[in-house]
Amino acid sequence: MPELLGGILAVATMLAVAAGGAWLIAHSMKNAQHDSGGEGIGAAAQELDSPATEHIDERTPSGGE
Repeated sequence: MPELLGGILAVATMLAVAAGGAWLIAHSMKNAQHDSGGEGIGAAAQELDSPATEHIDERTPSGGE
């Protein structure tokens, strides 16, 4: 009987730790997205097409000259 209670307690502890870890990861991801303005990874990709980098394309010769 004590072995059964010990096993149940072990399983309950593992589930609680897993749930706490999942909660912590979810909230840290939410906070990271909030800190970046809520745009996530897409904001970095949009910076590549921003007007600040367009002049680089205009000065690059298209014919390889």
